[in-house]
Amino acid sequence: MSEIRFIQNILLTALAPIVWGSTYIITTEVLPPNMPLLASTIRALPAGILLLLICRTAPKGIWWLRMLQLFMYGWRCVFLHHLVSGN
Repeated sequence: MSEIRFIQNILLTALAPIVWGSTYIITTEVLPPNMPLLASTIRALPAGILLLLICRTAPKGIWWLRMLQLFMYGWRCVFLHHLVSGN
């Protein structure tokens, strides 16, 4: 029983680099250049959909606030990058 669980853990661990690498290839080869926000969205979307399929529950309580804080932090970083770089 424990050997089966070990193999499942190995396969699940290998899934993340495979998905991330395949989305990298798609974003660099298929999407138009100089659109980093679109590329990052396309790369993150499969992971988010996979998490929703696995969990099948919405966040509860304080987690909504934490998600909002992470969202705002991410956009603040994007805004500051564009402000500093002039793009």
